[in-house]
Amino acid sequence: MNKAELQVKFDAGRKAIRKAVDFQLGFLKPDGGYVWDGYVQDAFHKQAYSWNLVGNNEEAHLQLTWIRDNRLRSDGSLILTEDPNDTVNNVDIYKHAWTCQGAHRLGRFDVSYPIYNFLKTCVRPCGGFPLQRAMPYPRAMTTA
Repeated sequence: MNKAELQVKFDAGRKAIRKAVDFQLGFLKPDGGYVWDGYVQDAFHKQAYSWNLVGNNEEAHLQLTWIRDNRLRSDGSLILTEDPNDTVNNVDIYKHAWTCQGAHRLGRFDVSYPIYNFLKTCVRPCGGFPLQRAMPYPRAMTTA
């Protein structure tokens, strides 16, 4: 593949990202919330990262502030379901990691550091992480 062909693919990818972000931003609430009736409570985990990729930093910061103020527990775990008291099944490590990366990328250490410190408590002896905090074994998973 030559440089021109690569550029076409890159531009197509960039356009697809822009389209997806524009769709996602339609669900962002004025206070930064990204949870709405009839949909899962944890749909916010990749938004700050992806919005930053196309320059929607203001919206990403707004959402991270909402996460900090409404979804971040004192131990650094996130409230991911309708039951804020569920600290066993309500702790998807994958979603914590994506939220942490998005916050850190934007310099939102008030969000990323607590989540990172929480994630360190979830590492298993082999060095891996489980799907949920309470699970004894790590899971093998790849992501794009």
